[in-house]
Amino acid sequence: MENLRFIRDAMARAGAFTALPGWGGVLMGTTALVVAPIAGPPDGSFRWLAMWIVEAAIAAAIAETGATSIKDMGRVVGALKAKYAGRMDIGKASATVKAKLGG
Repeated sequence: MENLRFIRDAMARAGAFTALPGWGGVLMGTTALVVAPIAGPPDGSFRWLAMWIVEAAIAAAIAETGATSIKDMGRVVGALKAKYAGRMDIGKASATVKAKLGG
């Protein structure tokens, strides 16, 4: 019985950890569809890798904030600034966020 309780608790924690807001998850997939043709096939270059790293950061910020429209852009950019200030060009990232949120 103790093992079942442990498994149930572990599953409950995992579900809470991986849960994404519905539309946030949809926008994450949409952002990947936008970047895929731009990045092109994997070629091992820094440019290709950097595009996907930035894409992942933006997608994660959209999901974390639950952004669903251009009205949520400030929260997404704020989340990016908090995590990546000095390591990401926030101006360029803002333009990308705006495009992804329908602006």
